[in-house]
Amino acid sequence: MRIEVAIDAFIADWKGYGRINSEHTERSYRSKLLLLGEDSGWAQVEDITKADVKKTLRRWEHPNSKLQAHSCFIAFFDWTAEEDIRESNPARAIPRARRAKPQINRLTRKEVEQLLTWAATEKASLAERWAIYLGICAGLRSQELCRISKADVSRPGWVHVTRGMGKGNKERWVPVIADLQPVIDEIMAVGPEEGTLIRGRISTGPRLNQDWTARERPISRMGMYRIVKRCGEKAGLYQPITPHTLRHAFGDYIAKYAGARIAQALLGHASIETTVGTYVDQVSLDEMQVAVTGATFFAGVEPMSLRSEAERSSK
Repeated sequence: MRIEVAIDAFIADWKGYGRINSEHTERSYRSKLLLLGEDSGWAQVEDITKADVKKTLRRWEHPNSKLQAHSCFIAFFDWTAEEDIRESNPARAIPRARRAKPQINRLTRKEVEQLLTWAATEKASLAERWAIYLGICAGLRSQELCRISKADVSRPGWVHVTRGMGKGNKERWVPVIADLQPVIDEIMAVGPEEGTLIRGRISTGPRLNQDWTARERPISRMGMYRIVKRCGEKAGLYQPITPHTLRHAFGDYIAKYAGARIAQALLGHASIETTVGTYVDQVSLDEMQVAVTGATFFAGVEPMSLRSEAERSSK
């Protein structure tokens, strides 16, 4: 069987089984499997070898990305065995990469206040303000910020993450905290009635000697990344920030304020271990700063660097 045909059949089956529930997941699976087809010279599925799979896995340098692609290939070849297309699974004969703990950029409470304060001013555009507030005060993921619409915040007191908008096709409701309410009111007053709240632009033309024109479209994840990064720079933050930095700011606060179970539900984590390991067991920057306040190696005397030059000279 041609690998292109097998990919289509595999994705159709997995969508029917509820294993693929979003366009993003489908694109991710399809793109990885098409790379495998390219690296194998578009061989028949029955003829793809362990060496072909290893060649494709070498495309990803980061171990977590490699591990994700490896899982995709294992699932695909398990399916081909179940469908009697081939007998063996070459991906299972390859050792898995060791997962690396992702680097998490965290903000202090003061930095969060600094960012929210800047976003509330007229210096911020509507798109910038809505992205920052919905990220920090509702904990939305990047793809959720890209897809959220006015209808999703129209129920008083709630932000609705609908199926297909969030990760794993899971629905969740996030209560609107006091800091977010003025932004929700603004969205209800001036937000677009149709389509997504935060939009990108794409140039079209020229045609028939016309100038280039710009039309709005749903913003991409890279476009959202650029918006958030730019907001951090304009607000004067020390480190670059991403949409996930905003989500972590929400998780850090809510997990300590409301507890792990509530934080798990609000963040949409499938496992409580993810919530506990990321937010409850993790010491925040503010907690570290408070813990060492007043610490000194100089017991009852001033540090040498602070003594007057005359005092040091007299000794």
